[in-house]
Amino acid sequence: MEDGVIQKAIRLMESDFQVITLTAVAEKLYLTPSYLSHLFKHLTGKSFVEHLTEIRIKEAKKLLLETGMKNYEISDVIGYQNARYFSQMFKKHVGLLPNEFRSVAVSVYHKLKRMFIEGEFVSGQTLFVSETAERLAVSQDVVREALVILEKEGLFTTYRNEGTTVSDITVKDIRDAFELRELIEGYAVREVMKTLKSSDVLYLDKLLENMDVAVQEDNSYRMIELDMNFHEFFYVRCSNEAVLKTWKSIKNKIMRFNAMTNKGYTNEGLRLNHTKLKAVIQSGDVNYTVRQFIEHMQGYRRFKDPI
Repeated sequence: MEDGVIQKAIRLMESDFQVITLTAVAEKLYLTPSYLSHLFKHLTGKSFVEHLTEIRIKEAKKLLLETGMKNYEISDVIGYQNARYFSQMFKKHVGLLPNEFRSVAVSVYHKLKRMFIEGEFVSGQTLFVSETAERLAVSQDVVREALVILEKEGLFTTYRNEGTTVSDITVKDIRDAFELRELIEGYAVREVMKTLKSSDVLYLDKLLENMDVAVQEDNSYRMIELDMNFHEFFYVRCSNEAVLKTWKSIKNKIMRFNAMTNKGYTNEGLRLNHTKLKAVIQSGDVNYTVRQFIEHMQGYRRFKDPI
């Protein structure tokens, strides 16, 4: 019964951690603050304040990784009025200042994502946080938070007490993704060409310039990123949230497929292909442009091996 009370108290704290107090929780549970405080310490080994701080720090880590919010904004959102005090509490619990945590965790996120995309991880392989942290020379906390984001992107699946498993991508997954892409990208290109601006062309030119740099550096992963950026431009620019959301749901599968199968292409060839696409966009012939985009992405039809 007492364990149930503590669980209810924690749920109340998680739902209202910005302003919740011991007294407020005690009142909702029809207990005295002193008795609730005793229960927390007796049953969990931690005080009410320690639990509340852990909840706030967990939310702060999420905001640091998933938003561009500044420290003082995060401090206010999680219930600390003093940003300096927030930074001190964060370092006490995490071992890094908020900005340091963001920098390291984002770096780990990109490293793990690149390893996944390039096929360094095998589908179904189990990643253990402790081993991954040791390999990357960072804290387990940082790896854990990076994996939370990657799981949301569909790259990994975490099972309690069993580690994190690399998501499987089958040939059918790839075919489904590309068939859907043919439909939505054709729509996006049509919509963008209705209102194509000079600033849009300049943006695509900049992407092609960056592709030139990737060619010179022989950076295949960077080329794949720029390939995705080129096509994502149309999903963003068409101003259809449903289409953009659909694209984001299949983007990582397409990136992994491209990384695993582009070995038969040169970076220069990929840059040239996108230069041609940009030229047909400027031609103004919508139907021809859509056909060229669809033809550009149909290489997957020749692929039969598992990813």
